Amino acid sequence: MALSASSLLRGRGREVEAYTPRKLRESLYSVFVSSWSEVKIYFRYRASMIIGLITTPMWVLFFVLNFNLFLPPAYRGLVQRSLMWSFIFLEMFSEAIWNLGMSLRRMKEMGIIEHVIATGSLFSTLLGRLSRIITDTIIYGIYMILFFYLALGVDISIRSPVLFLISAAMALASCFGFSSIFSSLSYGRRNVAALINILQFPVMIASGIILPAWVLPPQLRIIALISPLTYPFDLMRNAATGEQTLLDIRLELFLSLISAIFMMLISKKFIERVERKEMTGEVPGTL
Repeated sequence: MALSASSLLRGRGREVEAYTPRKLRESLYSVFVSSWSEVKIYFRYRASMIIGLITTPMWVLFFVLNFNLFLPPAYRGLVQRSLMWSFIFLEMFSEAIWNLGMSLRRMKEMGIIEHVIATGSLFSTLLGRLSRIITDTIIYGIYMILFFYLALGVDISIRSPVLFLISAAMALASCFGFSSIFSSLSYGRRNVAALINILQFPVMIASGIILPAWVLPPQLRIIALISPLTYPFDLMRNAATGEQTLLDIRLELFLSLISAIFMMLISKKFIERVERKEMTGEVPGTL
């Protein structure tokens, strides 16, 4: 007779300490399966991707042309180059907050969260969703770079490719941690999409994702210094364009690493908290 999801959950809870190597293999397998499925799902919705590629140049031009109206010609190239990377950073964070931020609720609505927990690790499954974020960022990033280069003649060279890749990895980790924590805190609420809409742009502005952190007003710069998202994105911008950083580069590199590790560890604890609630039945059966 097949075991119910609740029985599997109880069994998994007893196995965690006794079978650490087995748990590690299951977690890695969950990451692989989740990564593969997320990429497959991403490319399944080709119409949505095509619509995004068509509409992206329109809203990019809207912002760029508005900036050009008030900028002296000598500064347009520098500002457009910074804007190009801002749009790429925006795409990375937006994909993370919408994909991961809604992930637990969607699993619950589909009635599969118990089976996900029972057959692996919920954290590992969410970790696999990074593949979709990376895929989306690469596609739209390349598209954005080509558009700015062909349509506006923007310099698309990256000043320090190694630092750029290192800071991009730390930015992904920080985005994952932030979005996973949000997903666990909003788990069980009906208005998750509304909360994301309210949270998304203030976080991006205060963390130097839309505008460089060093140009923010003093009041917002204080928030930027606290935000764990600020430093990896500030480093990415510096590595790409050579713009000044909010703090010393070596200090920002250290803070970015600490922030990425901290956010990943904290998000794991928050996701495990959701697992425990599911195991003990503390959450509603439907949302």
